[in-house]
Amino acid sequence: MTISTAKFKTNNEAAHAVYDYISKSEKPGLSLRPFNRFSTDYSPWWLFPKSEKWPVYSCSKLFFEKIVIQNKHYLFAGFYVEKGLGNAVPKDGKKNLIMKPNWYWHEFLRKLKDGSYKDTITEALMVSKCPIVISIDAIEFNKVKQFDSEANYTPYDNVKFSIGRPSLKLKLIEPAKKILSDFNNCGSFQRLSDYFDDIHGQDFFWIDFHIGVILNYDSQAQTKWGASDIWHKVLEPWLQWIK
Repeated sequence: MTISTAKFKTNNEAAHAVYDYISKSEKPGLSLRPFNRFSTDYSPWWLFPKSEKWPVYSCSKLFFEKIVIQNKHYLFAGFYVEKGLGNAVPKDGKKNLIMKPNWYWHEFLRKLKDGSYKDTITEALMVSKCPIVISIDAIEFNKVKQFDSEANYTPYDNVKFSIGRPSLKLKLIEPAKKILSDFNNCGSFQRLSDYFDDIHGQDFFWIDFHIGVILNYDSQAQTKWGASDIWHKVLEPWLQWIK
C-alpha cells in the first residue's frame, strides 16, 4: 500500500490548515470542531455544515483522525457517518444517542445499495493515487464516548478494508473478531449495506463508518501533502455527500 506523507504532525494542525484553506477560497459553509476540545492534538476533528447544531451525530461529516493499522499510527482523513443506538436501548442519559429518522445513516444505506458512491470512490482513487481505506467500528451502547472525552479507545469490534483500482473490490486489511465478523466475507463496497442490515442486536451498538486516505504524519520525507492536497485529493470528492 503506497502511503504519502502530510506536512502536519497532528490532527489539529491538519484540520486547521485545511479549514483555513477552504475558508479563503471556495467552501466557507462548513464548521470545524474537535471531538475533544480539551485534548485537541490527536482528537478526531470534523468538518460539517454550518446549518447543523451541535452535537452533529445526525449529519455526515468530513474527518481527520488518528488510525492504527498493523501497529502503526497514521493520519486518516475522509468521509464519516454514524449509526446511532436503537429504541430498545434504555434512554436514561442517552436520549441524544438514539437514532432518529432524520439521521444521514438511513440515506447512507440507501446510497450504498444503489451504487451512488461508486463515482466518488473512483474520483478519490484517481486524484489521490492512493488506496482508499474503510474502517468500521462497533461500540457497545453503554460505552459510547461523549464529546470532550477521550476518543482513542478500543471499540467492541472493528474491521478494516482497502479499495484499489480498477475493480473497486474490498481487500480485508484487519478482520473483525466479534459482532462484525460477517463483514470479513464482504468483497464489494455496495454489498456493505446488506451486512449492516444483518448486524445482530444492532439497537445496542453504535456504528462508526470511515472511508478515506491514510497519510504518514510529518516526517523527513521531502514530498509532503499540504492543506490543498488533502482538500482536493481526499476530502473534496466527498463534499456532495455532506448533509
